[in-house]
Amino acid sequence: MQKSKAWLSWILPGLILALGIGLSLWLQVHSRDGVFFSSDAGLKALLAQQFSTGQFQTSLDIPQPAWVQTLWRQGLYPFAPPYAYEQQGNYFIRFLFTFPAITAPFYALMGYHGLYVVPLVSLWVTWWRLCVVCRIWRVDSPFIALSLGLVIFASPLTLYGAIYWEHTLAVALAFWGLSGLLYHALPDDSNQRISLNEGLVNGMCIGLSVWFRPEFLCLVAILAAITVASRVPQLPKPLRIVIPRGLTLGLVVAFNGAMVMTVLGFFGANLVTYGHPLGIYAAHAPLSVGQQMAQTAGNYGHMVVSLLRYFPAILLGLGLPWWLGGRARTASIGVGVMGVLFAIAVPLIAPSAADTQQWGPRFYLILVPMVGLMVAAGLQNLWSIKPKRWGLLGVLAIVMAMGIHTNLVNGGLHVYRDNQTNSTSLPSIHEPVAPALTALATYDERWVAMSHQAVAQQLWPSIRLKTFFRTETDVQVAQLAAELVNQSESTFLYICYPDAPCEIPSQGTITSKLPGGNNDATDMRISFQPLGTFGQYPFYRGLIQTN
Repeated sequence: MQKSKAWLSWILPGLILALGIGLSLWLQVHSRDGVFFSSDAGLKALLAQQFSTGQFQTSLDIPQPAWVQTLWRQGLYPFAPPYAYEQQGNYFIRFLFTFPAITAPFYALMGYHGLYVVPLVSLWVTWWRLCVVCRIWRVDSPFIALSLGLVIFASPLTLYGAIYWEHTLAVALAFWGLSGLLYHALPDDSNQRISLNEGLVNGMCIGLSVWFRPEFLCLVAILAAITVASRVPQLPKPLRIVIPRGLTLGLVVAFNGAMVMTVLGFFGANLVTYGHPLGIYAAHAPLSVGQQMAQTAGNYGHMVVSLLRYFPAILLGLGLPWWLGGRARTASIGVGVMGVLFAIAVPLIAPSAADTQQWGPRFYLILVPMVGLMVAAGLQNLWSIKPKRWGLLGVLAIVMAMGIHTNLVNGGLHVYRDNQTNSTSLPSIHEPVAPALTALATYDERWVAMSHQAVAQQLWPSIRLKTFFRTETDVQVAQLAAELVNQSESTFLYICYPDAPCEIPSQGTITSKLPGGNNDATDMRISFQPLGTFGQYPFYRGLIQTN
């Protein structure tokens, strides 16, 4: 196996990469226009659409008539905390503006599917980078192929390449920078060293990952501590095992300088844009110490279980270093310790109920390529030892089978794809969305009232000619109806969100008076005509009568 034929050096990894690219493109083919895996993506898509028109402002500014803007300011704005905040007369979504800005040019060129170019390409970059590092570590092709197979087919990372989310971009940036520090970690006689310029690039990549996913601040802190510690003389022996070797003082300064300056740029951009270095959500949703502790405890419970369920190969990553010897053990322990520290740190800053109602441990996705490196090095190191060889292959086969069943079979074929509507969405939350989009486009009413903001998050990016109002109470419905009468309108659509109470249409007729300020004010009655349930969204026509 050590003397693989030359043609295998590219054929086997290339075949796995080709299969992975084919799978990721297949997921894109089955992505229904306008349907998002998560309603969070709808808000980002609205901002990306705004950027694509040349309107380069970080607040969400959807052009509307003056009377609509007035109603929105009076409490009928489609989005509310914690998903959007009003600040100094502007509306900001809770998510950073960076990802919508990056994806906007592709939306301008390709429409809906252009939103997925960055997540998809970022996924491929991560796979390719794994191959490059394995090559530098002198891992043989069959072992690279097995590692790639684990990362591509037996982890949740691939599905995120077909979701409009910034996770794969942040992982690609972080893994590029992290793996650059490990170029020289394995070969005994390697002359491979990263230059100062490469150190700058690696540090910048780590820092840029924070611009898209703030949890990578944990990785910044970990790598800063480890690289600085590498220059400490008389380092305790247990620590020397996990510290990368061969890092010169200049390289440490270049790497950390680039990383820290990029992160400071992130803080500065947030401070200027939102008035807080961590963004709009941190500015408006501070937590007490007790709330933070309770949130962290809940995060640990869910995130660890999610990691084991969706990526069982993590157990192989934790146990593998103890099987290895020599430089392979040192390199694997170093990667493993970084991963463990990251896994411990992230729940401390992750939002409440992190990873619920999503596909697997999205905050831990950087661990996937890291485990891939450890598996490749482990296979290479243990192949000559038959008892360990077959034991490792047996464990690898088990975790790969479990991961493939969870992510590829259940995820790619069942959960991710809705066969009835040929759309992609998470059934437990939004399935199916496609029929609601089709139905909404057929009605002439421009004005849409809704029981919950998630309706607009999921439907509005594809139906921009409609205007949405958040009307969670009968008073708000009457407020909207009164203004529609002033605009010579007599009907509107009312859409219920399936996962929240929607009692207004079932109350019968809502009676109110048009604003007038006297006892002879005109009576107004609002009745609701059922139009049917499209997907999981009940539709009604609101009928306004006055006398």
